Amino acid sequence: MVSKLGGTSLKRLVLVLLILLTISFSKAEEFKVGLSTGKVILRPEVKDGEREVIPRTLSVINKNNYTVKVKLSPSEEIKDIIDLIDEEIELGANEEKEARFNVILEDSYSYSGRINFFFTKEDNKGAGIALSYIIEVIGEKGLKEQDNEDTGVTGFSFLDRDSTEDDSKIEEVKQENT
Repeated sequence: MVSKLGGTSLKRLVLVLLILLTISFSKAEEFKVGLSTGKVILRPEVKDGEREVIPRTLSVINKNNYTVKVKLSPSEEIKDIIDLIDEEIELGANEEKEARFNVILEDSYSYSGRINFFFTKEDNKGAGIALSYIIEVIGEKGLKEQDNEDTGVTGFSFLDRDSTEDDSKIEEVKQENT
């Protein structure tokens, strides 16, 4: 059959097949998920050597007509102070649940990092979405130096204070010892 088709006809056939494949893959379904807020600033009063556990929750939202799986993972900068109670969450169609975690402090350093939320369809078909929740802990001391084991480079995660970020999406909490 190929030998009966001329070079031009074969090129047209391949072009038509490529166009059809492109159209079929471009009809991707919208993936509508979210978090109740994007950032929290904690100002705890922690003394060195004392252990302070700050329980936190964050609403995780699925606005799709199908089930979504969510995996949580703290960034390197805060992995030592975050205890994820809910490491994985399954959200039914149009469901909202609370992701629970604790911020555990044993010193008065400041910390800055993210909890990453990885959303995928229940059947793991199609692309997923990743969203981040920023956590800033403002202590009496500056940022605690974090060593990157892979490169040996010391790094910090600073937030741009001059940005035009919508402050209405920032939750600020002052934790007081009682």
